[in-house]
Amino acid sequence: MRDCGKISCGILEDLLPLVEDGVAGEESVQAVKRHLAECPECRKRYGDLEEGGRTVPDEMEKDDVRILKGIRDTVSKWVLLGILVSLALGALVVLSSSDGPWLTVILFPLICGVVYASGAKVWKWVPLAAAVFWIGISLLLDIGQTVNWRVTVTDSVVSAVFPLVLSYVGALAAALLKYAFKGEGK
Repeated sequence: MRDCGKISCGILEDLLPLVEDGVAGEESVQAVKRHLAECPECRKRYGDLEEGGRTVPDEMEKDDVRILKGIRDTVSKWVLLGILVSLALGALVVLSSSDGPWLTVILFPLICGVVYASGAKVWKWVPLAAAVFWIGISLLLDIGQTVNWRVTVTDSVVSAVFPLVLSYVGALAAALLKYAFKGEGK
């Protein structure tokens, strides 16, 4: 980039968003207008300020979108891993503890409610994952004690409805709390 007028192209790049947002001083506004009038490269890249030109070139916008998608995908993977680990540990603790029923009533709605409240779209899979982990861990805990596997599997599947329903109750509670505190619909 070259130096056109009183400010360089780099300084224009820094000042232009401030000018468009209306927070730059009058001197800065005039310097940006002068530079855009005198520099064909910047005028081509950013457009004419009077005509509502863009401050961010298309290639920069595409790069920003790519970076944000990468961050979102990475965070989503970690959130999903955290959910799965929480459910597995929760099912293990609940099924191996004498306080299991009480922990179930607290743990599964809490996990699903927190996931729902965080805005993660994977909350819809939490109840199903809770039921699957429940079945898997209850079968693992019964391996040495089972005589009739058909009954054991049936009992595990039927009892998995409990964490499934409780997870949905947690999501519902989170949705109601989110609605109440955001004041939507007012």
